[in-house]
Amino acid sequence: MELENQLDISQGCVIEKKKGLDASQLKIIALITMLIDHIGAIIIPFLQGYTENMTTFIALEGLMVIMRLVGRISFLIFAFLIVNGFYHTSNRKKYLLRLSIFALISEPFFDVAISGRWLEFTHQNVFFTLALGLLAIWGYDNISKDQGFKFIGGLFIILIGLMAANLRTDYDLYGILTIFMMYLFFENKTRMSIMLVVLNLLLYGQSIGMWSSVSSFIHDGYGFVTTDGLGMILQVLVYLQCVAQLFCLAALWPISKYNGEKGSIKLNKYFFYAFYPLHLFILSLMIVILKNIL
Repeated sequence: MELENQLDISQGCVIEKKKGLDASQLKIIALITMLIDHIGAIIIPFLQGYTENMTTFIALEGLMVIMRLVGRISFLIFAFLIVNGFYHTSNRKKYLLRLSIFALISEPFFDVAISGRWLEFTHQNVFFTLALGLLAIWGYDNISKDQGFKFIGGLFIILIGLMAANLRTDYDLYGILTIFMMYLFFENKTRMSIMLVVLNLLLYGQSIGMWSSVSSFIHDGYGFVTTDGLGMILQVLVYLQCVAQLFCLAALWPISKYNGEKGSIKLNKYFFYAFYPLHLFILSLMIVILKNIL
């Protein structure tokens, strides 16, 4: 008979461990998938720029697409952890302040990794989105305590979403709506999953029908006939990039396994914050090294 829970005997006490994934394990999954995504977004395109052989170029394109698809998982998990933190943190003001400080700290590293410049304001890092998402649900939570003010609370969510869009933060309005949906249905993972599927289909579902458009793009942009071997492979890869955001829904599986526990992985909480600017700095440094090698 399979045991429902594992038991750990420590110092004469029986400690019951819940099945599933705890918060620290979800953080590790999010960090790893984000790292894979950013290697695919930063390192692989750089290598493609030094590739003259089309077969090698397409092979690198395939690797990049796989890494970016894996990376779609990370944001939904980060968004879920923001909502989880909102409900469980002992001090929401300090939580918001930490996110805001690391948004500012991370921005130069984000900019140099994405654009090669230390300050570039056309696209802001994901910490801004997470901080605005926390502010959005915190504001809504306070405003909507009076049932008559739920409409105003909804307007506040839209206002924060538009702010994220105007600031061009990573995931912008979509990110704020995702965090809000998770907040609304935090206690019911099934409803949360359904609403997130609906949200993603509404915003990105039209990309499913882009197969024929991709075929024309491959022919006009690359000169390939998509019935050829390489042309067909390239069409599949470009199409997968068009529908990539829908792969974020794979994150619903690990989120559904969340057991409500803080976690057994003993790492300083600032490690999870510092990992973001640190890994961007390392990837930028790798680009500098590769430029001197290639």
